Amino acid sequence: MKHTMAIIGLGIMGRRMLENALQHPAFEISGVWDPSASSVASTLAVMPHAPVAASAQAAMAGADVVYLACPPGPRKTYALQAAAAGQGVFMEKPLGTDKMNEKLAFSILIPLIFAIFSKAFELVISQPKP
Repeated sequence: MKHTMAIIGLGIMGRRMLENALQHPAFEISGVWDPSASSVASTLAVMPHAPVAASAQAAMAGADVVYLACPPGPRKTYALQAAAAGQGVFMEKPLGTDKMNEKLAFSILIPLIFAIFSKAFELVISQPKP
């Protein structure tokens, strides 16, 4: 069974995740998005078949897991949208732009983060050794 993943943010970290996820047999990329036309162009230059969506929400729709490699401001919004949809969330740090926002995001997302890392660990240890 493949897990579908959306990637929001196609800077260096988003492109690295995309490249690695495309090579992993347990993952399928369902959508990617970035507001920067140059980041999208850089991604398509090296991965021409990347499924670029029209919006972050379109990229996230139906994904099992959402990887957020975007700035903290929109990251919180997307993380909460994904959590509300029951999707797993991986994200870059920091969680917020100030202590209050970071504490709120952390308190809402910590159960999801624990569940995601538990599932990821299970996936890793269940893979056959090369």
